[in-house]
Amino acid sequence: SGGTVKAGYVLTDVNLSGSGGGAVWTGGTFNMSGGTITGYGTEGGNTSLNGGNVLLAAGTFNMTGGTIENGCSGNGGNVRVNSGTFTMDGANAVIRNGVASSHGGNLVQIGGTVILKQGTITGGECTATNNGGGNVSINTAGTFTLDGATISNGKAGSNGGNLYIWNNSGSKVYIKSGTISDGTANNGGNIHLNVGATVEMSGGTISGGETPAYGGSVMLNAGTFTMTGGTMTGGKANGSHGGNILVNGSANLVLKGGIISDGYAKTSGGNISVNTTGAVTLDGATISGGTSGTNGGNIWINAVSEFKIVSGEIAGGSSVTGGSIYQAGATVTMTGGTITGGKATSGSGGNIRINNGTFTMSGGTIEKG
Repeated sequence: SGGTVKAGYVLTDVNLSGSGGGAVWTGGTFNMSGGTITGYGTEGGNTSLNGGNVLLAAGTFNMTGGTIENGCSGNGGNVRVNSGTFTMDGANAVIRNGVASSHGGNLVQIGGTVILKQGTITGGECTATNNGGGNVSINTAGTFTLDGATISNGKAGSNGGNLYIWNNSGSKVYIKSGTISDGTANNGGNIHLNVGATVEMSGGTISGGETPAYGGSVMLNAGTFTMTGGTMTGGKANGSHGGNILVNGSANLVLKGGIISDGYAKTSGGNISVNTTGAVTLDGATISGGTSGTNGGNIWINAVSEFKIVSGEIAGGSSVTGGSIYQAGATVTMTGGTITGGKATSGSGGNIRINNGTFTMSGGTIEKG
């Protein structure tokens, strides 16, 4: 029901059987301050098995050091959290190189609480073609908090190279500090947000992220993403639109603070592509430095969308047409804020190109296009 792993301990190479937790199945308290748990699970990731190395059924798992690595399973190649609290809080704590065939190459959260304060989760892979979470997948109701740790270099065959948030039960994800970086996936190189969840970003950095299609760093397919601080930068949509963020489906994006910058899209929306029946509100953040190959260096807005500019700044985008904003339809209302410094490299609309739809301005400033 509990246990301890300290420096120098190694648990290794036992195949996963039963309900999961190849090395450790715990419903009590497990403290890991050092040592290594490695190589458990079934090669190829049997989808009926869970938590290749560790399954937290209930209770508490405290990881202040050591390494959990090379696990394989269907859900949670290295770790599965069903209930209870999983805490990573140590500069030398590492979870790495897990493989899952359904959800969460390194960690899957089915419920309970996950808190990542210090340490690194890296190199996970989810091979599924319809699920995701190269490093982490959050599947049903629970609370996930990133508050200082690093999640990096995850790979997903479908959704969310680093983090896949999918449920119908209202998961809560808080990004307070720390880093999410350099994930790759078909949709949402770093993060993919799906049905029924909310993300609140008040600090930290989301950087890099790359897809062969769209949503280079973050893809929002439903739910709500609210940003009040932190930085999102350098996402690449190499095949289509939304270098840093694609707002799709019924998703809502609220930007009250922070910086979104230097995204690239092959076609449209270097920083943000808006293609949602929901709404996008800019109310204090800065969107800058985006580039795209065709339309909307910073932002591309499609026909069914609603975009509100209340305060904040859209600056310095570059594209063939619509250096900062390309409006393909939809409704845009500007009551404050600033749009400045856009560049149309060979077409029209240095700051804004309105191809269709309605743009209503009752306040704010448009300058230096």
